[in-house]
Amino acid sequence: MPRRRGKGSRAEARVSKLYRRAGYRVKRNLRSKAGEIDILAKRGKEKLLVEVKSGKQTLTSSDILKVVHKARYHKAKPVIRKSKLTTLTSAAKEAVKKYNVRIKNY
Repeated sequence: MPRRRGKGSRAEARVSKLYRRAGYRVKRNLRSKAGEIDILAKRGKEKLLVEVKSGKQTLTSSDILKVVHKARYHKAKPVIRKSKLTTLTSAAKEAVKKYNVRIKNY
């Protein structure tokens, strides 16, 4: 029986493909002391820690801080790739500015 993949896994595969096409080496679903990582992308000396958010959900400032913490642990730049349905609270928007987190739709 074929394995079923959830919406999150499909979104991660789609985002991984975007980074590979842009010339990044991509590792997915890593585990570390800082927590689970969706995507770790490297190109030259640049290292990105990418958190993929799919579906209709609201990101809070604590969600942003978790990504920042993981990125600092891995000495990478924090990136959040989100669906168009995902929204951010006003506190999350402030945290994005304060910690220089890149946010893009996929």
